[in-house]
Amino acid sequence: MASLFGSKGKRLVGLDFGASALKIVSGKFSGGKFLMEHLTVIPLPPRAIDDRGIQDSPVVLNALLKGLEMSASYKKSSFAAAVHGPGVFTKRITLPRIPKKEIPEQVRWEAEQVFPQDLSTIIVDHVLLGETSEVPNSPKGTKGWDLLLVGVHQDDVMTMKAIAEESSLDLKMVDVDMFVVGDMLEGMLKLSRKKYIALVDVGASATRVSVRHQGNTIFIREFPIGGFAFTDAIAGQLGLSFEDAESLKIQGQDGAFPQEALDALSGVLGQWKMELQQTEDIFVSQGSDATLSEWHFFGGASKTPGLLEILSDDRFRDRVKLARLDKHLKASTKTVDKDLLHLWADRLVTAAGLGCRNG
Repeated sequence: MASLFGSKGKRLVGLDFGASALKIVSGKFSGGKFLMEHLTVIPLPPRAIDDRGIQDSPVVLNALLKGLEMSASYKKSSFAAAVHGPGVFTKRITLPRIPKKEIPEQVRWEAEQVFPQDLSTIIVDHVLLGETSEVPNSPKGTKGWDLLLVGVHQDDVMTMKAIAEESSLDLKMVDVDMFVVGDMLEGMLKLSRKKYIALVDVGASATRVSVRHQGNTIFIREFPIGGFAFTDAIAGQLGLSFEDAESLKIQGQDGAFPQEALDALSGVLGQWKMELQQTEDIFVSQGSDATLSEWHFFGGASKTPGLLEILSDDRFRDRVKLARLDKHLKASTKTVDKDLLHLWADRLVTAAGLGCRNG
């Protein structure tokens, strides 16, 4: 996936605008591991960034300014960031086998047919997935191109650029979150290129699912159930503040978790599971005759008590894997706080992946 803007050049610093925190990461990928040179994490108040994107620009700007002050090296660096949420939409299509140089023009026309948005308000891109011998509405055996259309709302990109400009940050590239994550995890986890593999980022405000095959991200879906929803369920049923419920949830990752808190989570975890099932159904309905061989879970809320247990039925049981990202993210300099790295490892894939981009 090409960046939405930017050109090839030196390695960039990854800047992840996450719902729970702003993460700034620099380093390099080597031997299946990301060797971290700098790590900065600035927690954000709930809902400053949510599943729709940046909602409180002044708060996010102040957090970014604070983060940039924590390392002199950031002032000399160029950055890459990523977009996600309902402002990103994709559609897999098949084109007749036209010359490659004509594909961008054809993609624009196809986008007008399948995306409901006014194309003047979105950035259109595509991923060439490969060749196909079956083109719809054409004679059997007609060769064509298999493509993933990608659209991104311009406003989402412009909001990031505006915050970067206000902070005097050199933002060279904006990419799509799940393309960055897919590239990173394929290298880290040595995923099979032949299988259809689901990557599930259980974040604070939403869960993002992508499907990886033959070295490409071929499907993306996001739904607004994540760590905040889990915490809200505990707080509401047990009469706790959001902060106390969050602390209880985090403590429960290490073992002791009251049964009444687990009962409080059952409803929202059931909804979350139904969304995963629907995601697989949508993937299959979009023309794929393949099943998902593996589901790899990661992200800050992936260790929520009861979450993996709810996937122990026949549909998911043998396919579920919890990604141990702490094994693949390593401090390479003394400036990296190893305790901080261990604590945040499950939530650093996007920032590390962006840190591997060139701009």
